[in-house]
Amino acid sequence: MSVVSMMARGEIKDHKNIYAVIIIVIGLTMTSFMLANAYQQYMMQVVSDTTKTLLTSDVCVLADKQSIRSMYGTCPQLDNAQEIADEIAAKTGYKTAVRISGAGTYNYNNSGYDGALLQGIDLKCDPEIEKIKSYIIEGTWFDENVDYLNHHKGFKVDSGTIVGNYSIPYVGSVSYEQPNPNDKPYPIIMGKATADNHKIKLGTVLGMPVTVSSQGTSIASINVQVIGIYNSGLPALDGLVWFMPADCVREFKGYGNQTGTALDTFINAYSFEVNKNIGDVIIVKTPESNAIEKLDPISHANSIGSKVSDAVPGYTVYTWHDLIVYASGTMQDTITVMLWGTMAVTLILAGFAIKYVMDSIVMRKTREIGSLKAFGARDRTVLNIFLWQGAFIGVSSGILGIVLAIVVMNLVSWYGLSIGFVGGTQLKIDFVITELTLFASFAVPIGVSLIAASIPAKRAAKLSPVEALRVGELAL
Repeated sequence: MSVVSMMARGEIKDHKNIYAVIIIVIGLTMTSFMLANAYQQYMMQVVSDTTKTLLTSDVCVLADKQSIRSMYGTCPQLDNAQEIADEIAAKTGYKTAVRISGAGTYNYNNSGYDGALLQGIDLKCDPEIEKIKSYIIEGTWFDENVDYLNHHKGFKVDSGTIVGNYSIPYVGSVSYEQPNPNDKPYPIIMGKATADNHKIKLGTVLGMPVTVSSQGTSIASINVQVIGIYNSGLPALDGLVWFMPADCVREFKGYGNQTGTALDTFINAYSFEVNKNIGDVIIVKTPESNAIEKLDPISHANSIGSKVSDAVPGYTVYTWHDLIVYASGTMQDTITVMLWGTMAVTLILAGFAIKYVMDSIVMRKTREIGSLKAFGARDRTVLNIFLWQGAFIGVSSGILGIVLAIVVMNLVSWYGLSIGFVGGTQLKIDFVITELTLFASFAVPIGVSLIAASIPAKRAAKLSPVEALRVGELAL
């Protein structure tokens, strides 16, 4: 055992009580940091994964000058959506697919009206299909070999034509398309939050009016049947987003070519063939992020968004992070700032405590320091005695913080705690520990302790033997 470690251990033993308090304070600080950061990472993972899967993938492309709000069923149609998707794929190498959306309402068993965002999925090309399939907990996914279409548009009724001069001036005319009683319902897959809230079971048939134009002045009244229920882990989106084959949404939105003869002045029926080139949103899937990109996912999201914008200028481009900011504002950023701010204040106070303790040691041990230097001890030897103590405090605090955090995480997971969410649904409390979290929880207390210890250590190392012995004698 070296002289430095022996003397450092002796000082730690002599001041074990105050050092123990400092270690506990810093350790608890790092425990709080690690728990908060791991929970925030879990929430961000759930939110980003579900947002990407259900709505945006990594990037989504809309018509020019559209807000994020347009993604909720009011996107203007893109007549060349598939061509745009192919162009993005060719220029960037990313996977692309076209989605068709519609905003609808429903009321089941008089449980009150609720809203739904229909997402028309390309059953062959959508890059998020496998992820969505993994969310299904009841029922089944759509069968690519089944023809779900009715091959005609519904009976069209124009309220402005019927009412004529008595149309309501503030609303204007609204076109309704009513389903034929003999039509089969379109298949849908809904979220568990919706099914639980309204007690909807597999096989349930619902009537839904759905907007089929960006301004909501044209509405299709359709019947849908629940063939599957999914659970993504985020009840807010599960209660909103329903899935349907893309061509089904194209059919009732009129994205295609119609033929036929009008039945009479007010009611028209047309045979119909969908046009697969028409859509509302192009979603873009990028390759898995590398380690550096994962450390800064927001900058990575902005980077791929810019790359897509450059590939197809003149269209509106949003990333998954844009949607999260739109939905939650700067809440996540505020929580992060508060978390790091609180931790910084506590660590600064702990650092001052370490400095104070070591300053007192230097004052009381000045004669011993002088004796060491008189017998040939170098400045570095004296410096290392104090830095060794600082390293001991930092390492002990880091280990204590990490161990306590892991214990708490396991207890929470074992007990199965959850928090209330939208519509009475529950979201499980869980944690995601990243390499960065572990590194910060261990490295930060070591850094703070070494910095705090280095100030009195340098002063002690610079003492001349004669001056140290003289001051020590006067102190005695």
